[in-house]
Amino acid sequence: MKDKITLRIGGVPEHFNLPWQLALEQDVFSTLNIQVSWTYFAGGTGVMTEALQEGDLDVALMLTEGFVSAFHRGLDARIVKVYTKTPLTWGIYGGYDDTPKITSSHTRKYAISRKGSGSHLMARIHAKQLGFHPADDQYVEVANLNNAIQSLKNRETDYFYWEKYTSIPSVKKGHLCFLDTFHAPWCGFVAVANNNAISQKSESIQKVLQLMNDRCEAFMSEKENIFRVSNRFEISTAAATEWFNTTAYQNNFEMKKSELNAVHEALNLEAPSNYSNMLGENIILVE
Repeated sequence: MKDKITLRIGGVPEHFNLPWQLALEQDVFSTLNIQVSWTYFAGGTGVMTEALQEGDLDVALMLTEGFVSAFHRGLDARIVKVYTKTPLTWGIYGGYDDTPKITSSHTRKYAISRKGSGSHLMARIHAKQLGFHPADDQYVEVANLNNAIQSLKNRETDYFYWEKYTSIPSVKKGHLCFLDTFHAPWCGFVAVANNNAISQKSESIQKVLQLMNDRCEAFMSEKENIFRVSNRFEISTAAATEWFNTTAYQNNFEMKKSELNAVHEALNLEAPSNYSNMLGENIILVE
């Protein structure tokens, strides 16, 4: 028997990635003769981008807009699968009940995990839609959720964008003040592999992603997983049910060109004439 190939895969510590955690707990990857090493990245897409670039990670489940932004900054990686085909629901938060909703702001500051992260890009994209453009010094890097909470409480920053359902426990405890929600009009997460991993482990990456297609589909069809999400991520069964009803995993290897175009437009980036350099060979680009 050939030696097992090790795939180093990472994602955010959120309910989206519970199918991977359950697969690891049940040792399903051993049937493929592949060793999957999983790492949670509390710092989100920005940290995973660095890990991919440094070669410390083979595959990252990261925000679509985060990948596009990082690719244009030189990230040597490609999309190998759309992970969740539904848009991510972002919550917009302040630190106090008297925090005003965002209408326009030329002086207020945004807590972000780091430059290029989802919390940074969503703030930029939402501001653009509202008709204003915050200056670079209005974004304050705080690394993670806990530091964002402290920054908001200290009034060092005013606003923070974070995935809605992950933030529910912090709202319940009074650490965050919920202001509004925001949706970007494209798929939430994509699986991204660095090009070195693609050249050396392409077959293994494809096998693991195909297996997870089936695992994610089964995960969403089992009602007991609503309670797993509720218990593991400290949210009510009603909130977990809402998440299940508004989230869908991609069960094939297609990617919509219109969504990639929308990301480029939102980020003020010039879309390439074709997306071959951004997509793995297994991806089927559709209109």
